[in-house]
Amino acid sequence: MPSCGLMKCVALTAIVLLNGVATDLRNVAKAQEQPQSRVPSDKSETWDLVYSQPNRQATATLTIHRTADGGLAAHWVSEPGTSKISQVKHEGNQLSFVRTLELRRGTFVTTFVGKFEGNRLTGVLKGNDFGEQKVSGVRQSQRAEGERDRLAAANSSRSNLAESAAFEGKPNIIFIMADDLGQYDLGCTGQKHILTPRLDRMAAEGCFFDQCYTGAAVCAPSRCALMTGMHMGHARVRNNSSKTGGVPPQGRVPLREEDVTVAEVLKSAGYTNGITGKWGLGEPNTTGVPNRQGFDEWLGLLNQRHAHTYYPEYFWRNEEFQIAWGNMGGYEGQWIHDDFTKFALEFINENKAGPFFLYVPYTVPHGKYEIPNDEPYSDKPWSEDAKNYAAMVTRLDSDVGKILDLLGDLGIDERTIVFFCSDNGATFTREPFFSAGPLRGKKGNLYEGGIRTPMIVRWPGMISAGRTSSQPWAFWDFLPTAAELAGVKSPEGIDGISMAGEILGKPQKAHEFLYWETPSGGYSQAVRWNDWKGIRTSWGAPVELYNLAEDLGEQKNLADRHPDIVKRIEDYMKASHVESDLYPTPDK
Repeated sequence: MPSCGLMKCVALTAIVLLNGVATDLRNVAKAQEQPQSRVPSDKSETWDLVYSQPNRQATATLTIHRTADGGLAAHWVSEPGTSKISQVKHEGNQLSFVRTLELRRGTFVTTFVGKFEGNRLTGVLKGNDFGEQKVSGVRQSQRAEGERDRLAAANSSRSNLAESAAFEGKPNIIFIMADDLGQYDLGCTGQKHILTPRLDRMAAEGCFFDQCYTGAAVCAPSRCALMTGMHMGHARVRNNSSKTGGVPPQGRVPLREEDVTVAEVLKSAGYTNGITGKWGLGEPNTTGVPNRQGFDEWLGLLNQRHAHTYYPEYFWRNEEFQIAWGNMGGYEGQWIHDDFTKFALEFINENKAGPFFLYVPYTVPHGKYEIPNDEPYSDKPWSEDAKNYAAMVTRLDSDVGKILDLLGDLGIDERTIVFFCSDNGATFTREPFFSAGPLRGKKGNLYEGGIRTPMIVRWPGMISAGRTSSQPWAFWDFLPTAAELAGVKSPEGIDGISMAGEILGKPQKAHEFLYWETPSGGYSQAVRWNDWKGIRTSWGAPVELYNLAEDLGEQKNLADRHPDIVKRIEDYMKASHVESDLYPTPDK
């Protein structure tokens, strides 16, 4: 599990970067010939500061003032909190102090040593074994002139995030996830019957990843991998219900306080975090609810079984129980998906200044297939389930379009990266849609049809439009990717690696292998290594071996021909699995 020690650094070295802060302040305050600056005896002085490490920046406001006894006091204000300043010393143009910040994950202490140069304050922060941070600031009285210079400098260039930590600041991050959507349910992946014009356009404006994988073959564990950066051999939640323990009556496993989520990592970087939809990682009044895992605002359904209906009688707003009045007494007047979209749009509007992280795990098109109407498919010669399913996907497509349109209307689409995918493989694998296409399997198993997802990533001006990438990656890579985009370090000990390079069309480190396991149904395991895919359909069973480059449908088992590759995959399986008391293997 990630160490709390490193999280001190994650949470505290990358304090908020205001949108638009340039990579240096050479144009913010042009040095003027002035005497050495001293803190006056009759008023306070305030500086706007920027301090940076490799691949990261942060901002703060420092105010220094005289105390009643003639001494000095200082206040340092930044995200995620206000630092305590002590041992302030000011001699000539020299300034020093000790900065302390208390957070849930520990105490962060640094020593500042710097000097005044006219309206500038420069120096270094040292402490907590993360090296020196160079600090540069301008007296707040010079801010207006400096702001004009900063904006001019910011508008003159847009550097690539793979080479620099900030394009013009920290990007907003939106992650939209469908529920049980198949790899081939979109027009851009070859679907002929279901209309998805906005997602097709999103793919044309961004990058489509045709070899992206979910965290697991079913709901809750896949979401756990996405949130924590851990694959199923190490994750807290490895199945929808535990074999032992868990929260009764369904044995749901909540995240614990020591589990570190992507929301917590981004919050340490100054992000405001919102979530709407289906959570699946914490029952009421447990440590796993979203508000206790880094999210500031939350509206939705905690339990995946509760999310099986689109007309629930209640939902959650933060940790408060909310009645869905339109659905009381057996009525179906409040289709909950619309509430999720409304929340998402309101959250974006309220936090447009950024940076923000919005996670939208929609519940469509998971069955039951319930929707207010089946337009535009009412006249199709399909089953009612098929018409409703198609209508759900098209409604989802339209709502993704609303989110993208709002970003454009607010003028923030060029500083917002949007991800879209599904939580696991397809369920509607029959006609007329054949949502898994040529892939073998579907939701619930570890063949490609159960774990591949159509991943689209859009960021105008930063991601080359219309590109398709065949880089294999998986949900546990999202946390370190988001961390790099935000300019902070990932927690230690996670399984994911950042895919920011591949997303932005730059050199990318690849995984040695990818690993999955599913405790239910005999405890299956799977490994992808290069183009090879190895599967055990139950614990200890022989490994099936497929060459995905030649056999995407996993029809030709080549295990007998390549015992050396089978042995290597077996070694990966053994090395990747750590025993869990909640999900014991059959031999335990």
